[in-house]
Parts: sequence; structure tokens; C-alpha cells
Amino acid sequence: MSDFQNHLNSQNILNQQGSSDVFTQEFDLTRLIVVFRKNLLWIFIILLCSVLGAYFFIRYTKPLYESKSQLKLDLNSEASAVGLQKMDPTMEEYSGASKIAGEVEFIKSPLVLNEINSRAGLGIGYFALGDILFEERFESTPIILEYTVIDPALLDQRINISVESPNDYKYSYLWKEETIEGNAKFGNMITTEGLVFKINKTPFLEGEKIAKDFFCIVYSSGFLSSYISQNLSVEIDNVEAKIISVSFKDYNKNKAAYIVNLIDSVYLEKTVELKTSKHEKTLNFLKMSLSKTESNLLEAEQDLENFLKVNKGGELKTLYDRVYTKIDELEREKTALMRQLYVFKDLEESIEKEHELESFFPALVGIQDPQLIKSLEEYNVLRMDMLRIKGSQSANTFVFRRKQNMLNNSKLSVLNQLSQNRHVLQKEIFNINTGIFKLESQIVDLPSKETELARLKRHYDIYEKFYLLLLEKETEFEIARAGAIPNFVILSQASLSSVPVFPQSQMAYGFATGFGILISLILVLISYLLDSSLSSLKEIESGLTLPVLGGIPEYKKEKMVVSKLVVDANPKSQISEALRSIRTSLDFMSTNKGKQKTISITSTISGEGKTFVAVNLAGILSQSGLKVVLLDLDMRKPKVHLSFGVSNDKGMSTLLIGKHEISECIKNTSMPNLHFIPSGPTPPNPSELIMRDEFKQLLDKLHETYDIVFIDSPPVGLVTDGILIMKHVDIALYVLRINYSKRSFKSNLNKLFQTANFKQMGVIVNAVQNVHTYGYGYGYGYGYYENGKKDSVGMTFIDWLKKRVWFWPLRK
Repeated sequence: MSDFQNHLNSQNILNQQGSSDVFTQEFDLTRLIVVFRKNLLWIFIILLCSVLGAYFFIRYTKPLYESKSQLKLDLNSEASAVGLQKMDPTMEEYSGASKIAGEVEFIKSPLVLNEINSRAGLGIGYFALGDILFEERFESTPIILEYTVIDPALLDQRINISVESPNDYKYSYLWKEETIEGNAKFGNMITTEGLVFKINKTPFLEGEKIAKDFFCIVYSSGFLSSYISQNLSVEIDNVEAKIISVSFKDYNKNKAAYIVNLIDSVYLEKTVELKTSKHEKTLNFLKMSLSKTESNLLEAEQDLENFLKVNKGGELKTLYDRVYTKIDELEREKTALMRQLYVFKDLEESIEKEHELESFFPALVGIQDPQLIKSLEEYNVLRMDMLRIKGSQSANTFVFRRKQNMLNNSKLSVLNQLSQNRHVLQKEIFNINTGIFKLESQIVDLPSKETELARLKRHYDIYEKFYLLLLEKETEFEIARAGAIPNFVILSQASLSSVPVFPQSQMAYGFATGFGILISLILVLISYLLDSSLSSLKEIESGLTLPVLGGIPEYKKEKMVVSKLVVDANPKSQISEALRSIRTSLDFMSTNKGKQKTISITSTISGEGKTFVAVNLAGILSQSGLKVVLLDLDMRKPKVHLSFGVSNDKGMSTLLIGKHEISECIKNTSMPNLHFIPSGPTPPNPSELIMRDEFKQLLDKLHETYDIVFIDSPPVGLVTDGILIMKHVDIALYVLRINYSKRSFKSNLNKLFQTANFKQMGVIVNAVQNVHTYGYGYGYGYGYYENGKKDSVGMTFIDWLKKRVWFWPLRK
């Protein structure tokens, strides 16, 4: 039994080689192309489904439109209007960017949004129902809802209107979890639960061809504010050019354009309103100052007039002119300084209380401290920014706290400078008073009337000049108020584009195509990694130590349930030519130069076409004038008798046990030189029968009559019978089938060839696709399926595609 144990070890070699060989193979471009071609149908289906998915997505997704306008801001410093000096470039650049950001926040602030909400046209939405989607009818609504009473619970809820006839309609809505419905006529007031309303029809209803079912929604102010803020976008397009864009997104393009134009209008109105309010405050300050100065001027004029009447218009002496002129100059300086001192005190109070400073700008004319002017301008800019931020930011945000700190620091700096300037002014006033006292002491002995006259004239001149200055400034601000314009220019009106921003057809189809290609590549890659079958003749030859005797093409002329002899009816077919080539290779391969040979054929597993090759190769050998007998030793799963359509009641199993003679078991075929012996009834111990001496004696006896004994052996990957038979033959043939045999079979075959010492072995490749590799053919092919296995359903479709011109690179 030692020989049997050796054969058993050889057979175990085939079983021990695991599927790990599948994953240790190097990348094979040829096999990848084969896998790609096998999955062409699925790739086509995936791409088609992806494109169809994109089509239905675009078809049944509500298009979202965007309307956009551009505004150019004119943010010149308000201080320049009253003659204040310009800021340094660094502060001016910061102030410009800060003002633009402030205007952006102002447009998005509740002040503007609430004004938009209150405008007509947005409080009620009207929609037409379709088969799948619904469409808002903005500015073309077929119905109009008018209500006098509405329960707050009905806000933001659908009120359904179904048109029954030109004069009648049906309404329904949900109120307190109860459906309220009824019938009414257009134009009649209806009183129902939580609602008093009427529905009026418009001329658009008569032109309605499709929709007859509508619904309307009465929006709450909170919903409108949220809706506008979520869809509104205000962005800075160019900081240097001071250009911003206002855009709005909505499912109705007309509504989006309407809201953008409405935002521009409200922004214009609010800007003019703020500027007018600012001018009003400045004018009020000027008028108040004019009133006080006018009273002082009249009083001085009356005092001078009374003095001249009493004293008959006394003349000034030349001696007094020089002194009084000097005193007059000092008095004017003192008056100017006193005015500045009062202004500084008022400024300190206003800054402490964080009041507006625009009304003080006219009084700042003539101040010689540029640092103070600069600090006041910076403080005013920060205060205005803070006012804007308070409208749109909470006190806990980083932006709010940062601006508040900057404002506090600027406020402290301005107050310190004002205090320093007040001390300087007080010192200068003290010096002027000292000078006046000295001059007056020089003329203390002069007549008091002359002195009083000079004093009255001096006061009168001072009040007159200050009064004329205030009149001039009042005139300037009256003109500015009358010509107040917004601080922006609309560069482009709200656009009305028919192309939605979502979904975008090109992007959707591009994404779908890319997604389909990605899934297809993943499918091909997974198929490549998981496909453990041998895919091409080139892959079989690569790394195989055994010679490949030839390849047999697929047979597509007909579908066969079992293997059949086809070479007798198709002697010039592609299969016949391929088998003749293999017959020639067998002649060169055999060491036995005589005609008598014993040939076995096997495979790794059932289904690789072993029996089909055996039957037809035996037929080809018989066509060369040799007498051939085919033995079916696959006694566990016999097939040869099915190929010739005979019974299997006696055969090899009964011969080996001596139950029948050779003459009783020999069967004829359609080819005169080809006979066969079926396997006979399945014995319980096929291996033991083959190991008997009777098997060798049977082969010798058959050689007395036949030139070639051809043995159809069992698959060696399943049982040991095939390896045992190989010890008795001159040539051992091994069948591998394309797209069926596993890649591990090739490694197992190399191992078997090296360890079992079967020198005269050759490989026949079954179901070869590219038969021109071996130079065969007439174009029939092979289509046999062992055990009822069939190719994929899509192969016929792929074959049809490969015949088309646009698949020419895949045609091999």
C-alpha cells in the first residue's frame, strides 16, 4: 500500500494549496481587461442608472433661483462736510473697511428686515398644487385671500382652496387638530372656526389650464424674518471700490428679484432718513445758538444805542485809539477761548453720556489741536459702528465686546485730551485778563464815558461776527438737508435669471457620471480581486511549468446539456482544427515512437470540459487512421455513455471485477475507428479496482486491438483515482477551462508535476476566447456547460455591443 500512499500524498497536494494564491498574484493588466469586458453590461447599467437618477433628481427637485444686485457705497467722512481735517491713511483705511462692514450689517439688521416684512406682497403666499411638486404663484396668483380675523394658530398653516366651478370653491384647513372644510362662492365673506375670510378670484384663474387646487399661507412676522435672513446674502465684492452685492434665493425667480429690489429700496429710504435726522440735529443746535447769540447781539446793540443817546455820541480821542484797539483784540481772543472752553465742557458731558457729537462739529471750527480733532473723529467712528452692531449683535459676542473695549479706550483718551485743553484755555484766558487789566490801568484816569463806549462797541462787534458765522453754517446745513441723497449707487438692478442655482444640470449630470464611473471602477476592482478564475490563455501559460498543447475555442453553434461528439459532423470547424493541432503536439510529445499509446485526461474539478475534450480528441485521433478506444474511468460520475446516448449497465466496473468480457462492453460510435467502454454501474471502491493488476492486464489486452487507449479519468482535485491512472499511461493530459478553473489550480498542477514525477504531461485549455492566438479557425467556438452551468445572462448583449464600431478597441 506504499504506492497508494504516495498517490494519496500527491492528491493531497492539490487540496493543501489554499486560496491564498489568489491574493499573492501580481497585477495582471490582461486579466483586468478581461474582467472589465465581463462586467461591461453592469458598467453600462450603472452609468445608465446614474444618469437616470440625475435626470429624475433634476426633474422632480424644485429649482432654486438667485437674484442679485450690486451697490457702490459712497462713505466719505461726514466731518469733511463741516471743515474737519482728514484722518491719517492708516485710520482712513480701517475706517473705510469698518464702514463697509457696518453697512453690510445694517442691511441685515432687524431695522431693515422688519421694514421689509411690513411691506405689501409678502404677508401671504399662494401656491398651485401639481402631481408631485407645488409652485408658488407670486404676482400671478389666481386667487386672493382677504381676512378680518385669523387665529394665531392658523399662521404659517396651509389653507387649501379647490376650485369647483367658475363661481364656487371648496376650502379646508387644520385647526386645533380638527379639519375644517366647506363650500363657498368667490367674493362672499365666510365665518368659520378661527377665521373670517373671503376668496376673490383674479384674471389669472381664467387662464389656468392645469392647476385647480391651490393653497395659501398667512405668514407670521417671525417666519418672514427667519425666511428673509436665511435666504439673504450681503457680501463685500471689492473693498477698495466699496462695492457690495445683495442676493436672495427663492424657488420663485420673480419673488427673489422683487425682494432684492425691495431691500435696495428700504436701504435707500433708511439711509436718507438717517442722514436727514443727522442734519436735523445739527440745525437744531445752530438755531439754538443763533437764538442765544441774537439775544446777546440785540442786547449789546441796545446798550450801545442808549449810551450814544445819553452821551451825544462822544468822540474817541486819538490817544485812546491805540490802547482800546489792543484791548479789543485781547477781548476777541478771550471770547474765542471762552467759546472753546464752553464747547469743551459740553463735549465732555456728551461723551460721558455717549450722546451724538454731530451737533458740535460747527463749534469745532478753529480749534488748533489736530490730535484732539483726530481723537474725536476716531471716537465718533467707533460710536457709530457700535450703534450699528447693537442692532445686529448680542452683548455676548466677540465682535460686540471688542468694539465696546475700543470705544471705552477712545472715550478715555478724548476725555483726557479735553481736560488738558481746558487747562490750557484757562491759563490763556488768565493771561489775557492780566493783559487787559494792565492796558485798562494805563487809562484809568481817562473819562469813564470813553471807556464805556469802547467796551460796548467791542461787545457788539464780537456778537455780530459770531452771529454771522452761525447764519452761514445754518445755510450750509439747510442746503445739505434739502439735497440729502443715499450714500450708495445701484450699479446693477436685481437680476432675473431663468437658470436655477440648484439643481444645476451640468453639475448634476457630471456628478452622476463621475459617481457611476467610480462605482464601475470599484465594481471592476472588486471583481478583479475576487475573481479567482483563470481569465486568459496568456495567464495560464504564465508561470506554468507544463507545456500547453493547445486551446479549444468555445462552441456556440448550439447549447448542450451533456458533452457530445461534434467533430464527426463538423470536420472543418474551429474546434476540429484546434484538436488536430493538439493531436500533432501529442505525436511530438510521446516517448513511445510506436503507434500504441495510453493517454489519460483529467482535470481538477468537474465542469472544466474534460469529458467533452476526451470524446472529441479521441474522435480526431481516430480520423488519422488509428484505432481508438475511449474508457470511462470516472466511475463516480460517469458521462461518456451520455455523450453517445447508450446505457451504462455494464462497462469498466464490471470488466475489472470479471463480471463481463471486453467484447460485451465495447460500444461503437458514428466514427468507424472510434469505440468506447462506458464506466458501468458505480462501484463502492473505484480506487481499489484501479489498483488491481486486472487494470494493467485490461490495458495490455486492449492494445492488442487498438492503437490508442484513451482514458477519461476522474478529477484529481476530488479523488485519487486520476493520479493512480496516470501511473499507467504514456501521456497525461490536464484540462483547464477559461473563466472557470481557479488560479490556484495552476499552482497545484505545477506542484503535482514536480512531486509526482509525471514527465509526460500536457495542458489543454478549454473555452478559449481569442483562438487566433494559436492560429485556428473558422469561427464556430465551444459552448458546453458541465453540470448545467451557464455564462451570465448579459453575454449575448455584450457580444452584440462588441460588434458595434464604438466598441472596436474591445473587439479581439
